[in-house]
Amino acid sequence: MGVGDKILASEYNAIYNLMAPIVGPTTSNVDLGYGRTLLSSPVAIGNTVTSLQQTNLWKDLQAGYIHQTNIANTRVDIDDVEVGDLIRFVNVTNFDLFADDVVAFNPVSTDFPTANFDEASLLTSSSTSTSSSRSTAWGTGATSRIGHRVTVSWASANARNHFWNAGGQIRFDASLTGGTSGTSNTKDWDWNRILAEMGKIRIRKKGSNYVTDSLGTGGTGTSLGLGSLSTNTNTSGGFFTSPTRLYTKQGGGVTGGNPGTVPVTQIYDDNEYQINIVVPNTSQMIFEIVFDDADTGTGGQSESVNDPVDESVGGTVTSNLYTFTPNSNFSIGASTFDAIVQTAPTGTVDSSL
Repeated sequence: MGVGDKILASEYNAIYNLMAPIVGPTTSNVDLGYGRTLLSSPVAIGNTVTSLQQTNLWKDLQAGYIHQTNIANTRVDIDDVEVGDLIRFVNVTNFDLFADDVVAFNPVSTDFPTANFDEASLLTSSSTSTSSSRSTAWGTGATSRIGHRVTVSWASANARNHFWNAGGQIRFDASLTGGTSGTSNTKDWDWNRILAEMGKIRIRKKGSNYVTDSLGTGGTGTSLGLGSLSTNTNTSGGFFTSPTRLYTKQGGGVTGGNPGTVPVTQIYDDNEYQINIVVPNTSQMIFEIVFDDADTGTGGQSESVNDPVDESVGGTVTSNLYTFTPNSNFSIGASTFDAIVQTAPTGTVDSSL
């Protein structure tokens, strides 16, 4: 087949069938599908492939590749495709290679470019914040553990699949300010330190696993398949009874500080910031952020009176959630086209700090 010959419907469809499961809507495999509304579609065998159909296939391929790499693919020149009503063969090998480039992207080993996403605070359906703050002292007795629970909702099961498959993330951070956070080796100071160290925590999908890690320092994340995530929404005392732990950042772990026989590395190592998850259905995920002040005082601190002491936590603690939503585009000449563009999920605050 040479330049000027017609591209066959079977050849066109073979290229389409490589691209569509990855770039288009999720079908049978929930781990595939960015959710783009495809411009191209299969051509009936025996029908002529038009230049418009070739152009649409090129746009769908470019949308997927741009979203994966933030670089335009040049294997097929759009000027060779957009030729009005003239049916002209564009080198099938190059179109095949273009599709192979899209298929070759491996989200397990390669991250999507951050430029193709919008980060924003997770908002409710009425555009209010899902963040939570507390300025009342906690950390002792009945308030030794406080939590912030948020249900994240997508428009449908496929919308949730598309979000994760296209590299979307849910992110978290937290802070403690005021109180005695400016005084070294106090409990407030240690909470301030560990929350600042961990930075933002991100949950993203790598292949079939949901991977949780920190953009900051330390903490223990996880890599878990959907089937490993709890579906049990039962609660007791305001907390889930059997959620799945995604991330833990432990207190303590610093050297120096208070005098006495117990090192500072052990004073607050009972305390933890935790992110838990429950998946109640196919279009929602519930995230439970826990500030667990399990430290009840460590003896041997030479504190002279009431040794050990279980201090309360003062200051203001704040917990935030963010969406990291696919939003990529590509250009043809002076015109810009959507590549992979999604609507951010919304949140419902189920419990506050």
